[in-house]
Amino acid sequence: QVINAMTGCGGAEHDRARHALRRLSSLAGDAAAALADGQVDPWAEVLVASTEAQRDLHAGLVGAAHQAAIDVAASLGAAGWKVNGAGGDGGSLTVVAGAGGADELGAAVAAVDPTWRVLRLRCAEGLVVT
Repeated sequence: QVINAMTGCGGAEHDRARHALRRLSSLAGDAAAALADGQVDPWAEVLVASTEAQRDLHAGLVGAAHQAAIDVAASLGAAGWKVNGAGGDGGSLTVVAGAGGADELGAAVAAVDPTWRVLRLRCAEGLVVT
């Protein structure tokens, strides 16, 4: 449906898709800049904005299970989240924990769907980006 909206070259769906893709492209640069500066919280905010741009591209890209996990994560103070891959009924969800809340957050997100696997990843300490 996204491809059809883009190749349709006209109408509200085309304009919405074009705007959402432009926004996603811009946000990619914002994410890269935040990470290059070592700023995790601004990067996490870009992830949230990117997920909303995906939803603007097509509502089905943020699936019901993703949204349920996002709601749980937001209620527990997560710094950000991003639906990855195909979204919808597939893909994955990255959640950036707030300060000190990773254990509770991981357990709560895992409880949304027992088939999910929660991977706890951490930023490397002392990493230098050149």
